[in-house]
Amino acid sequence: MTSPAIKTFSRRAMLLAPVLLALAACSTGGPLMSASSSKSKAVTPASETVGTGKNLVGLLAADDPANLSDGASGSAYLAARLATNALAGAPVTLMVRRFESRPAALQKAAGEMAQAGVRLVVVSGDESAARELATALAPRGVTVASVGQAGDVANRLFGAYARKDETAFSAAEMKRRGYGTIAIVRTGDAASVAYANGLAEAAAKVGLKVQFVDGSSAASAAAQLQSQAAMGFEPKALAFATGPGRAVELVTALKAVPELAGVPVVGNGGWAVGAPTGLGKGWYPSLSRAGLAGFAEKFADAYGTRPTIEAAITYDLVVLGGVLPQVAADDPFGPTTMTNAQGFTGVTGSFKFDSSGVARRPFAVVELK
Repeated sequence: MTSPAIKTFSRRAMLLAPVLLALAACSTGGPLMSASSSKSKAVTPASETVGTGKNLVGLLAADDPANLSDGASGSAYLAARLATNALAGAPVTLMVRRFESRPAALQKAAGEMAQAGVRLVVVSGDESAARELATALAPRGVTVASVGQAGDVANRLFGAYARKDETAFSAAEMKRRGYGTIAIVRTGDAASVAYANGLAEAAAKVGLKVQFVDGSSAASAAAQLQSQAAMGFEPKALAFATGPGRAVELVTALKAVPELAGVPVVGNGGWAVGAPTGLGKGWYPSLSRAGLAGFAEKFADAYGTRPTIEAAITYDLVVLGGVLPQVAADDPFGPTTMTNAQGFTGVTGSFKFDSSGVARRPFAVVELK
């Protein structure tokens, strides 16, 4: 039997999707700050409090120069700043701590945020760190929302971006297009290696043959692909676990290799915040195109640079920190609220946390031009 409280919440939750959908059209009051162009200076501060809203949201973020979007380092932090006043009537105060994976640092940040009255902490996609934070904060009634795929409803942990869903989507699409054999281009950066491994696993599950290519240098990658082709491995697609810039460099280098020139390119979801050009035929998986385009424009207006896909997800999570207390004041980030049947809609499109605490999102194919 459904309790009156649940029924009341369900009616209120119906308002969430249209409210968040309006965020794409909202704007801030002009540029907030400039993204640092210095590689030696951190963008994400060690400690900071931003905003004037009554709803306090915690943020644990780090600079991410080696991302799959070719976006600005520190984009998650910059996006969270934008989100503090994104929606009239639901301003947020942001309590920022620079992310460190050391247990002592995580425990310190958790203690400070809980003591300050934070009820929602947004953290980077590091799964082990997100789980450790949730273990420390759940007993205090604090929810952790990860920009990754770690979920545990019983422990108030919610993963907002399941890369496994994206790689499974891409693998199925490659299978549908009859590629058969693919080369996955990766670098030594952690984000690239993780994505490449996930895509390879998904591709193997649908029966595709996979070969890895070191994309740290376009020239050496082109030579490696040519060598593999000479030994009988001719890929039907080049899948990139890199930003679009590296893909452009490699495709340009391959124009001098007749047997590889014109091989279709498969990008990743990080490309959706800044569509690449000059790649010829190919495609990439994407969340909401309209919402991400609006967010990228807003981000560029404020900071003069491109964001990452993780920044867009961070933006939506911080906005939730301002909206949900208005519709479920007693426990705005508890399991009932977070897993409501209507789900949410933001700049990253629609998403719904399932019973495991992981957000399920629709992906679409975007053809390269």
